[in-house]
Amino acid sequence: ALISIDPARARDDPVIVKNIPYYKAKKALEVEVMKLDAPPRPHNWG
Repeated sequence: ALISIDPARARDDPVIVKNIPYYKAKKALEVEVMKLDAPPRPHNWG
């Protein structure tokens, strides 16, 4: 029963980490994204 979990905390939440294939895929995707040079956010972002 995942109700309104903060995504940043959910990433390493034990319940979600139990889903190992999903967790590994998510981490691999994060690594790929980190390799890219993301354009800097505009100064007036948010």
